[in-house]
Formats: sequence, structure tokens, C-alpha cells
Amino acid sequence: REEYGRYGNPTVRAVEAKIAALEGAQDAIVVSSGMAAVTATLLMLLQPGQHFILTDNCYHSTLEFSQGFLKRYGI
Repeated sequence: REEYGRYGNPTVRAVEAKIAALEGAQDAIVVSSGMAAVTATLLMLLQPGQHFILTDNCYHSTLEFSQGFLKRYGI
């Protein structure tokens, strides 16, 4: 039984399944914003000591997140 939308619901799971099928992927995830997508991706892929490159005209919140939060964690 789905009780709280933050943890998913049948509609979101159906959309994720459709997107995965359309893309030929094993799974997909739907998030509430572009920044949520960026954050989830960077946290999943990067580990302390690793580096990545951003362009100087990237979304400003992504730059702030990278120079603040990620820097504190050694990324």
C-alpha cells in the first residue's frame, strides 16, 4: 500500500516503467526537478577524490552545489 508520495506511488512507478521501456533500459527514475536529477546523478557516480568538469555557463545551482556540498565531501 502506498501511503506517502515521496516514496513513490503506482502512477510514478507506471511512468518510470514506460520510460524505461521506451528507452530500452532496465529501469528509470522520475524526480521532481532538474536539480534533483543532477544531484542524484552526481552523488551516484562520484566518490571522494574524483573530479568532474562543469562549463562556466552551467546552471548556477549546479555550480553552487558542486563548489559547496560536493567540495566538502572531497569531490
